Amino acid sequence: MSSSTLNKEGNRLFQQGRYGEALSYYQRALDLDRRTGNPWNLAATYLEAINLLERVVEIDEKYHLPKLSENRMRLERLRQSGKGGTRVQS
Repeated sequence: MSSSTLNKEGNRLFQQGRYGEALSYYQRALDLDRRTGNPWNLAATYLEAINLLERVVEIDEKYHLPKLSENRMRLERLRQSGKGGTRVQS
C-alpha cells in the first residue's frame, strides 16, 4: 500500500471518528515515505483524542484519566509550537 493510499484511508477513518485506527494509518504512511505522509494528520488525530478525553471528564468528573494532565501538556506544546492545526488532507 502506498503512503498516499494509507493517508486516504486514515482520513476516511478519522472522518468516521475512528481516531485510533486513523492514527495507525497515518503513522504507517509517514514510516513508508516521510515526504508523502502528512504529520498534520497525526497532530489532528492526537488533538481530537485529547479533546474527547477532556469532554469525558467534563461529563463525569469522577472519571479519572491518569494521563490527562500529561495529554494537556502535550496539547499546550502543540498549540505553542504553532503545529496544533486540525487540517486533514487527502
